[in-house]
Amino acid sequence: MATATLWLPCLLAAQPSREHAARFSTPQGIPLVQVRIDGQGPFSFVVDTGTNCEAIVSPRLAKRLGLTATGRTSITDLGGHGARTLDTVQLKTLALAGVEFRGVRAVVTDLPDGDSVLDGVLGFGLFWKELLTLDYPRHRLIVEAGSLAGAKDEHVVPMRIQSGIPLVQIDVAGVTTEAGIDSGGLGLSIPSSLVERLRFDGGFDTVAFGRTQVSSFALRGAVLDGAVEVAGSEFEEPWLELNPMFAIANIGSGALRDFVVTFDQRSKLVRFSSAGKRHHLVKPRNLANAARLDDLVGTTVTHVY
Repeated sequence: MATATLWLPCLLAAQPSREHAARFSTPQGIPLVQVRIDGQGPFSFVVDTGTNCEAIVSPRLAKRLGLTATGRTSITDLGGHGARTLDTVQLKTLALAGVEFRGVRAVVTDLPDGDSVLDGVLGFGLFWKELLTLDYPRHRLIVEAGSLAGAKDEHVVPMRIQSGIPLVQIDVAGVTTEAGIDSGGLGLSIPSSLVERLRFDGGFDTVAFGRTQVSSFALRGAVLDGAVEVAGSEFEEPWLELNPMFAIANIGSGALRDFVVTFDQRSKLVRFSSAGKRHHLVKPRNLANAARLDDLVGTTVTHVY
């Protein structure tokens, strides 16, 4: 994996002091918003903090909008497994929540649903300049000016950004590890390398097959004999997925459904607010179908040219 991750800055043509909100739905467990591109739409886009670029558009949407390639980019996953070279296009405007982003560079690639529902993905890089809040209980996405720096709140914790992906430290039954905050993912996963250091209640089940844009792998899962602590909140005896591909844990939208999560990329801080400190995470009933939308987990742009 290359050490540099590049994207073009976006300009906000909106009043910086206002809060701009849009409703999102979670039909497959991950946030889906409506956006307008170059004055057309609305189009359905996943909000994926586990993807570092500004945006991804499907080939179908690129054709509909008459977009032509302006460059090429290489993508890989957080585990550095494989790579693909894809076209990039320039979106003159992308409107979301009353904010107009200009000059957005988007990667063109097939989406995990075969382009039947999704039109694209909004990556973490799109929101580098503003505070991004995903309010899961109220199904709201908020973009606003401001900073979490100096906040006296136990739920505000440092956020490290690796290859454009937000990471925080979590405690898994006494074992400290890093975890990606991945709104495009579904559950709470840990790397398989941690298994021998933990205790589980019962055996492991192969529940689904996960995919990134460049790799695929079996997902096993089990109930942890202990708790996972994230920014002062606890998941008691949660169902954990075991990820054999990545060296870090992953916090997906299924684990975030009780939280209001605010990202401050410039200050490298993130806030996890919730009504209570104790949370539950049980085995999903239909992981085999839901895993199709895990396709973009850990997808990173490594070169733009």
